[in-house]
Amino acid sequence: MDLWHKITKWLDYNRGIAIAVIMSLAVCIPLITGGCKPTVIIDGTEYTSVTLPVKGEEILNRHKTEVAAYEAAGVELAGKEEAQKELFEVLGSTGTSLIAGTVNPAAIPATIVQLVTLAAAAGFGFDSRRRGKLLNKKK
Repeated sequence: MDLWHKITKWLDYNRGIAIAVIMSLAVCIPLITGGCKPTVIIDGTEYTSVTLPVKGEEILNRHKTEVAAYEAAGVELAGKEEAQKELFEVLGSTGTSLIAGTVNPAAIPATIVQLVTLAAAAGFGFDSRRRGKLLNKKK
């Protein structure tokens, strides 16, 4: 039996684990890539929560009429940050430190291992129940 058939048989037998690992990697990739800063785009320029207030003050001094757009963008950005904080609180302390900007690089692998372990445990449970049902049907 060639390697491809061994892999596909293993995946068929352990499909819960495979799906759980794929799903946990999909959650971990944004943590690894650092694409965690919410931004808002105004007039083609991208702003973060740090640069938006500074730019807002400059425009307030120059153009009183544009202030309303930046205030609305600030409310939108605050909503995005709040939603992101809630998501990262679910993921644990590494997500919270990503938002605060105080990332401990040693905590990221630990969080990834924890997520993969939890997903693998769920996959093992799923496979165990599925195998138990198959064995009970054969009896």
